[in-house]
Amino acid sequence: MVHPDQLPAQLARRFRPEWRLVFFSAFGFGLLAHFYKMANWLPNWDSLVFRYDAQQMLQYGRYFLSLACGLSSYYDLPWLNLLLGLLFLAGSAVCVAVLLHLKNPVALVLTGALIAVFPTVTSTFAYEYVADGYCLAMLAACLSALLLTRPGWRSFFAGAACLWFSVGIYQAYLTVTITLLLVWLLDDLLFHRRSAAASLRSAGRFLAGGVLAGVVYAVALQLILAFSGTALSDYQGIDTVGSLHLWSALHGCFTRFFRFFFDLHNGLTVWFVLNVLVFALLAVFLHILLTTLVQQALWHDPARFWLLLVYLAALPLGAAALYFLNPWVDYHNLMTMGYAAFYLCFVLFYERLDGLSPRASTLRSWAILLVGGAIVFYCIVLANVCYHLSQMSYERSYGTLLRIADRIEQLDGADACTRIAVIGHLPDSRAYSADLSPEMTGYTAGLILFADNPTVGQSVLTAALNDYCSTDYTFATRAEKQQLLALDEVRQMPLWPQTGSVAVVGDTIVIRAGEGIDAND
Repeated sequence: MVHPDQLPAQLARRFRPEWRLVFFSAFGFGLLAHFYKMANWLPNWDSLVFRYDAQQMLQYGRYFLSLACGLSSYYDLPWLNLLLGLLFLAGSAVCVAVLLHLKNPVALVLTGALIAVFPTVTSTFAYEYVADGYCLAMLAACLSALLLTRPGWRSFFAGAACLWFSVGIYQAYLTVTITLLLVWLLDDLLFHRRSAAASLRSAGRFLAGGVLAGVVYAVALQLILAFSGTALSDYQGIDTVGSLHLWSALHGCFTRFFRFFFDLHNGLTVWFVLNVLVFALLAVFLHILLTTLVQQALWHDPARFWLLLVYLAALPLGAAALYFLNPWVDYHNLMTMGYAAFYLCFVLFYERLDGLSPRASTLRSWAILLVGGAIVFYCIVLANVCYHLSQMSYERSYGTLLRIADRIEQLDGADACTRIAVIGHLPDSRAYSADLSPEMTGYTAGLILFADNPTVGQSVLTAALNDYCSTDYTFATRAEKQQLLALDEVRQMPLWPQTGSVAVVGDTIVIRAGEGIDAND
């Protein structure tokens, strides 16, 4: 047993230099990208509702989320939640470095930086009340991939347990484990000269671990639902998971892949150009590698070539694997961390691809360093743009909230009201993704005072009034709003911000934000 006084020295000896480098790279570049968010209160629409919430998300299948978020309390704490998130991401970067046997300092720095500033992280930090929990799911997913590649049954079961824990926090991180294992298989097949048979045995082990984790997750979910008397929500089609439509799923995977990396709806962007460079260089590196293998007569087993093609084709499928559980899922940016694997493949070539001439090796290294560094810089800029939009949106929304509160105070009979009924939605309050490249979920240039959402049981406007204006209102249900809309006095109300758009009707304050009840209202 190690004495506490000796623990720092023990850790320093065991924590290898390359691990420290990738850890501090992730943490340092993470601070560059996300300090704006950590040092300010920049809520989005969900943050106004979940400023304090125990995250009991059993109805969404996330039965470990409350436990994961409980580490930092259930408050939306920008500095603490995101600090823990960065530490978990830095730990994830260490797992990736160990998994891929990275040794080169440049490759280690780029790996840590890319994981910490990837656009999915910025979207995750928009929902900072769960950001630390989601980043813990990321760490568990990376640790699962690392353990599953280790020999022995203990590593196998530990890897499956980590995957179960990750999926129980947030199901989307399943794709991280899948894509990391695919990258490991590619690396093992190409650079460690494994035979096709040995590679398939490894793939079978990974598949078995995933199936085990999935079965345990599903059985535990059904038992918890039965004991708690809870039903699965229809949010994102969770209650219909398992309805496989193969062609729809395949179409969704490849469409989402091109939409993430090569979307041109905003015209020619820096993001598009950088990704074209990444994939063009990947194609060149693969061509050189395969040519070298053929020339060296090392490619005697044709099965290795076909298996290589299978693994490459599986990468975009694994990065959007949830389409195979529900092909109509809204695959927004919070769910796209698996796409970081393509950048990891790119960085991996920095210390692979032996046998090049000195000039070709130098060109290869500079190309990866410059393009990889440009992507890191772009993602840092993207994160800060998102946080700037979030600040402007919050301030606009706060001003609108005070105007609504002032209107309510001026109404006769408002003191006796206990409910608020928001009819429709406020202008410029529908977008839940900023129209950037890539599209950034969790941010908007408009208002964050969204329309009521009965699917998740929230009223943003009611929660904001209660928190910021010291009121104690409940919000009207959809059925109650329909009853109100049947009244002539409500139908004749003008729309916000016109005079008369806020009125007292019985014991309810009615805010006429739109013409009628929204589809999700």
